[in-house]
Amino acid sequence: MLVKFLALIVRIILKIRYKISFSGLELIKDQKHALFLPNHPAEIDPIILVAHFLKFTRIRPIVVERFFETPPGRFVLNLINAFAIPDMAFDGGFYKRKRTENTIKAINDAIKKGDNLIIYPSGQITNGGLEKIGGNSGVHSILQGAHNAEVFLIKTTGLRGSSFSKAFTGVTPPFFPALLNGIKIAFKNLIFFTPKRNVSIQIVKAPASFPKNGDPLSINHWLEDWYNKDGEEEITLVPYYFWKKE
Repeated sequence: MLVKFLALIVRIILKIRYKISFSGLELIKDQKHALFLPNHPAEIDPIILVAHFLKFTRIRPIVVERFFETPPGRFVLNLINAFAIPDMAFDGGFYKRKRTENTIKAINDAIKKGDNLIIYPSGQITNGGLEKIGGNSGVHSILQGAHNAEVFLIKTTGLRGSSFSKAFTGVTPPFFPALLNGIKIAFKNLIFFTPKRNVSIQIVKAPASFPKNGDPLSINHWLEDWYNKDGEEEITLVPYYFWKKE
């Protein structure tokens, strides 16, 4: 009940800045054994997805463990029973590989028991208007151990150009400073007059052509083609204030 209440509060707060439209949201209702694979245009899209998914079903995000380092992040992620996975980008030593293997096994067991998981195949925010997954093997490792997983694809558009994206700096913005800046902007707009960013989210069940039993590169190339089928996403600019176009 606490999780559902907090998710409701988050959805209300998100409405201040975002006008979110979903296609296929009905697919997740009462879903079990599901693996959701979204693209990752900005830091805010995981919060949007999880807050809305929790309205219909239980969802467990798979999150890089550095997000557990701050007390607020650790509290929220533990509350929703998220999985912490080591970040292999900086150090791929034996200890980290072993912890990653143990986490993947726990994830597979959770899916087999009926849990729904969400993992970002790219493992990072999109740098540019195209999703790039490269040689990441997380999705492949999960599918190898959870053959009963129902795979769903998610594509979010409209967030490129957001202060939570890499659109202008090329680097991942610090989440909490960006969040605090957003709160200041909302209050300056008297909350109700805050200009809204249009965000569109498409959810589909993976088609038969998805190489569920393929090797990592086959899976990643297929996903990249699906996320990028409409070409490079344009940068969308939304004013910070209702009285001027800054």
